Amino acid sequence: MATPLRTQQVYCYFCLLLTVVVSCTEGRLNVNGSVRLDLITFYKIISTQPFVLVKFDKDFTYGLNLRVFQKLVEVSLSYPELLVATVEIQDYVNTSSYTLMERYKVKKEEFPAYFLFSSANFNTSARYSGKLNADAIPRWIRGHGAPVELEGCLAEYDSLVSEFLSTMSSKKQKKLLGRARKKVSLTQNEEVQFTAKFYTKMLSNIAKQGISFVEKQCSHLNRLVEKPELSEQERKKADLKLNVLSSFSPCAGMTVVS
Repeated sequence: MATPLRTQQVYCYFCLLLTVVVSCTEGRLNVNGSVRLDLITFYKIISTQPFVLVKFDKDFTYGLNLRVFQKLVEVSLSYPELLVATVEIQDYVNTSSYTLMERYKVKKEEFPAYFLFSSANFNTSARYSGKLNADAIPRWIRGHGAPVELEGCLAEYDSLVSEFLSTMSSKKQKKLLGRARKKVSLTQNEEVQFTAKFYTKMLSNIAKQGISFVEKQCSHLNRLVEKPELSEQERKKADLKLNVLSSFSPCAGMTVVS
């Protein structure tokens, strides 16, 4: 016959086991605010949502991988047009998710793999090729047209950028650059003036060197923020500039899937 002490030990062990199971379940990709997709629901979702950020990954994640994903879900909650979803791949279980992996040419060693889809043309996807970073991925999303607001970005200058990049007329570009410079001269706030000047600098250099200058600037700033000796103040400035660059370009390649 089991003693009261033995019964209590068994009960405690059961509670501990249950806690472990629950903790393991929490490590899965079903983060509140995200949607888990399979072969059936995948196309239903990406064909109806304005923007869907899809993460291909194993069905259990932790550490930096999980923290970045949670941050992306948190960002998406402020924007009804943006949905974050996952395609989970289970080891040793050949599910329909493998079909999606093959369709989008994703290998397990490339996990996590992020894709951005738009209902405007869901047969075309943009694949993220940068480092796993909770600041860089939102910039990339914004660069592909998703409505994500980033610190330092200014709506009135974004409109000028859009108009500037849509014209081939050097005369019109010169006029738009003049408008941008005038706006800067009327700006009193130092923080706003800092990014406003950077917008103007980018427009000026694009007019001289072409749109390829954006990619060069992206590469330069990304290398800069990787330097450990960079001060917090300089890192902050570089991050703000990278945010602004998302108005000009996603700073990443576009993968077309037909």
